[in-house]
Amino acid sequence: MVFDIAKIRLRALVSTGLTAAALMAAASFGPAHAQNQQPAAGAENLGNWIKICTKDPQADNKNVCLVTQEVRTDAGEFLASVSVREVEGEDGKTLMVAVPPGTLLQPGIRVQVDEGEQQAGKYVICLPNACYAELEIAQAFVNKMKAGKNLVVSVINNQGKAVGVGLTLVGFTKGYDGAPVDTEVLAQQRQKLQEELQKRAEEARKRLADQNGQQQQGDNAGQSQ
Repeated sequence: MVFDIAKIRLRALVSTGLTAAALMAAASFGPAHAQNQQPAAGAENLGNWIKICTKDPQADNKNVCLVTQEVRTDAGEFLASVSVREVEGEDGKTLMVAVPPGTLLQPGIRVQVDEGEQQAGKYVICLPNACYAELEIAQAFVNKMKAGKNLVVSVINNQGKAVGVGLTLVGFTKGYDGAPVDTEVLAQQRQKLQEELQKRAEEARKRLADQNGQQQQGDNAGQSQ
């Protein structure tokens, strides 16, 4: 199969471009997020599901919509994003999943709603900030997402361990059935989140510096005795 790389890049950037901080993606998942296929502990869901629509010249100028959400840790590290992609006038839908680089590509990904059956997807491309997988889904899967509580994305990390990252489905129905978000509002959200993540990063650096300073003082005190 020959992939339209330009289109994939466009999809990818729209999918994870909900925040300018997507370029801060973590290099790999940590095993702490694989416990019992539940939503990642300590993860922060950045708002509800958001719908973005645009005219796609490569699709006969049809309206193309993404209903998307991404999840990060409390420290702002990117864990995953999931988007449902629909093209005006077409029955088929695509589930697009982005995860940080460092996952094993050959096993692909698995997605499931709550404790339901897993659906398999394949990676299509890796960019510096994330790797992207896709799988075709039917309306029945969308209906499960509407009725479900959590969507779990499972991958194999670079240590060969299974990792499950959970995204809440709260707000999915509203986002899917509702109107697309205003692009100016989205830009404001990006800027606000970028500032918040920078603040968190600075606070984390300060805490680390303080801890190192306290440890050094303790070592010096021990040597003087």
